[in-house]
Amino acid sequence: MLQGHNGLFAVIKLPGRDVEQAQLLAFEDKRPNQPAKLVVIEVGREKTAPGGVFRVTPQLIPVPADAPNDFPVIMKMSRKQELLYMVSKMGYLYLFDLHSGKFICRVSISTDTIFLAVEHSASGGILGITARKGQVLHVALDEANLVHYIVAQLGDRQLAIEVHPLSISNFSNIVRLCYTVVI
Repeated sequence: MLQGHNGLFAVIKLPGRDVEQAQLLAFEDKRPNQPAKLVVIEVGREKTAPGGVFRVTPQLIPVPADAPNDFPVIMKMSRKQELLYMVSKMGYLYLFDLHSGKFICRVSISTDTIFLAVEHSASGGILGITARKGQVLHVALDEANLVHYIVAQLGDRQLAIEVHPLSISNFSNIVRLCYTVVI
């Protein structure tokens, strides 16, 4: 049985799969007396298929100390970045990488509950509406600083390389940045 408050279906391209895309189910798993976790699993694929079924090790959702009973009310995937935007009842935005399930950041974006959101395809972010004031919020990732943030704040060079849309021209810059910040 799934125990949680929110989830989503998403389609992503996995490394090593030339044609077939992975259909994912991502959801918050919240069991009594246990911390909330993000679960990402592939659905609709036979276990015996070549390469098996994609599954991410469940990742803790780092709930802030001032909101111990907070829970997600919205989950949206950025097709542009293949990242998961999760918004909680208390107005916190969590950002996760869908390929690894790794937590990237958490920030308070509203003091009011955001009751409705949609992907903003041009920016890769989300548009949301608050429940009480009807305020429209646009939240988007600062792509120019994403790699630097992941390396400097999270210390995760591998994730920095994986989340950045790689090309031959910028690969050396990413690697240089990763090693410059860490060294």
